[in-house]
Amino acid sequence: MPLPEGQPFEIGSDGEKQSHGTFTADGKYYYFGSERDGDSSWALKQFSVPDPRAVGTFFVNSWSPDDDKIAYAGFEDGVWNLFWISRTTKEKRQLTRNAAPRVYLRYPEWSPDGKKMAYEFNESKGNVYIAREK
Repeated sequence: MPLPEGQPFEIGSDGEKQSHGTFTADGKYYYFGSERDGDSSWALKQFSVPDPRAVGTFFVNSWSPDDDKIAYAGFEDGVWNLFWISRTTKEKRQLTRNAAPRVYLRYPEWSPDGKKMAYEFNESKGNVYIAREK
């Protein structure tokens, strides 16, 4: 909904679940996670175009300051890493080199100047304890 006095409008389409949406700074484009009939993907919506365009299967998060690249966490080859993809050229670049299956990366966010990125780094670990019955 445009703020402050705008009317709400639906971004998605019928039968589609959406999550993790993010707008460009100029408000012309919107990336979001999408699920339809059990298939997950992410899509790009341009507000002058009626239907979203599917562009891949990832966890999207933020736009570069120039509104051309979208940062996302992608699960490829059994591990999570961070990437960006260009809206205009479709160029894709891997930003991290995680090789551990127990590590996952999420929520990449560009700094306003586009020179740095903050993101969640988490590692699943477990401890096994043995108790003797007395």
